[in-house]
Formats: sequence, C-alpha cells, structure tokens
Amino acid sequence: MKNMYPTTCKAFILSLMTAFFYPLSINAQIKVTPTFPTINDNITITYDATLGNAALNNTTPLYIHTGVITPASTSITDWKYVKYPWTQNAADNILTDLTGNKHSIAYNIRNYYGIPVGTVASKLAMVFRNAAGTQVGKTATSTDILYDIWDGTSFESKFVTPSVTHVNIPVNGTISLEAALSQTGNIRIRVDGALVRSVTNTQSLIYSFTPSVPGTHTVTLQATNGITPPTDKTFTYSANPVVTVENPPANAKLGVTENNDGSATFV
Repeated sequence: MKNMYPTTCKAFILSLMTAFFYPLSINAQIKVTPTFPTINDNITITYDATLGNAALNNTTPLYIHTGVITPASTSITDWKYVKYPWTQNAADNILTDLTGNKHSIAYNIRNYYGIPVGTVASKLAMVFRNAAGTQVGKTATSTDILYDIWDGTSFESKFVTPSVTHVNIPVNGTISLEAALSQTGNIRIRVDGALVRSVTNTQSLIYSFTPSVPGTHTVTLQATNGITPPTDKTFTYSANPVVTVENPPANAKLGVTENNDGSATFV
C-alpha cells in the first residue's frame, strides 16, 4: 500500500456518528417529588426504564427493592431498613405503569422503611426488578440508585435536569435545564462564566438554550439566600459539529480502497 495515512480520505462510519454526535440522555432514571424530601415526607418516585442500564425496558410488572443509608452504614452499598427480601412481591412494592416505559411508586419515607424516630437517614437506596428478580434496573454503570434525603434545614441546590455531569449534543441542539433550591433564594445560571439567566426569590428555574459554539463548555448554577455561603453546581456539555454523511464512490469497496493519487478511501 502506497500511503497508509492519506491527505484525503472519506470515512463512512454511521455507528461512530451515533455514539459521538447524538446527545446523551439528560434525564436520570428516577425523578423524586418533592425534589428535596425529608425523612418525614410523602414522596413519589418515577422510574424511567429506558435510562440507566435499561435492563427493564419494556418489562412489566416492576418492583422496587429499597433501603436507606444511615450513619450505621459502612458504605453506600450497606443498606439499612431494607423493605423486603429480594424476590418478595407485595402490594406496596409494585410500581404503577405509566406511559413511555415509566413507572411510579409513592410512600412516606419514615413509615415505609420503619425508621425509628430519632434515627437519621441520608440517602434512599434502590434498584428495580422484574417479578422473578432475574432482571435488575440500575444506573448506567450498574450501581445502586441513590437519592439524597434532605435534613430539613440546610440550604441546598441541584440541577434536576440534567442529572448527569456531562452532556453530548450537536451544535444548535437544545439543552433544557431545571434548577431547584431546598429553600427560597436566588438562582444564577452561567455558561463559561457568562451570566445567561438570573431569578430572585424563587425555589426553581427552568431554562433552555441552544449551543452554537463547538467544543466543551461549563454550565454553573449559583445559588444564594443571603445567609448561607453561595453554593455552585456544574455540568459540562460538548457541542459537536454536525457531520455530513456522503454516499461512497461507485467504485469503492468495503474496507480500504487505494486511489491513483496515493490516497485511500475508507468505506
């Protein structure tokens, strides 16, 4: 072969386009309402089976297997007050089927787990399963799903959406974000340090924008309440140029074809 690294070549690699130029999911596999639940709150958990490891996509019925993380836990996998043994199916651990491969369950945290008064719990811990327990819905990295339990007094902030730390999106695509505070305060959204949205005396903000500059950028949520020192939360996004896919030349073969000028065409 005359030239292994030609100055002109065309690549027709659709699978790579899908991997690198389409946006990653910017929704977590669960949504908890309220966003900042205390141990005494009634909550609703909505599970999206298409996200995370997607092991339960198009599966029904689904069940939650869950416990909490307390000061007695030795690690984030050491659940306490686990509701049921693994394969026990009951009326209060089955999820209600919604549309779009989503499922929900509602309960009171303290009552559901049987947590004694005076005991502190810092996180909900959960996975989801099919009736037989042979399929398990976890995070995208196949770890347990964890969600913070609010202490009821601290000033906290978070990006509800996106709930991942990095998003891939085409240039001129749309990023929708939702910011939430545990108490009334002020929210500022910055992109690469530049202020793009600011709201005062609120607990939430929904905002969308269209990235037009290629490359990796940082979105920052700045939250203040005039009392607690400011807290910042961030995520990054990569805005990727759109790639034009062309039909291969008529005489091209699958693999590598040497051209007369010493270049090569990859198909």
